[in-house]
Amino acid sequence: MWLLATEPATNAADGIGDALVPLGILTAIVVVAWIAIATVRKKLIGRSVDDTSSFTLSELRAMRASGQLSDEEFERAHDAVVQALQGGSKSKITRETD
Repeated sequence: MWLLATEPATNAADGIGDALVPLGILTAIVVVAWIAIATVRKKLIGRSVDDTSSFTLSELRAMRASGQLSDEEFERAHDAVVQALQGGSKSKITRETD
């Protein structure tokens, strides 16, 4: 009940100014937490969205067997996939869209 007895803010800007500091702090906490969660999530998942369009080794073997890839192309793609799986390379072999 003591809240009803306090004197109201004489200026509306005083009330807004008093609220801006806690809102700024809260916004900063939310942004930092969002960045932390995104970083942890990325490390736990270990894959980006782009990884879903990469070839698998079995797909590369099937493409070589069907003649879509030469032996040289297969070896380059195979090495790139193996390096990407081992985390040694940022380059990826991606599927071509028709």
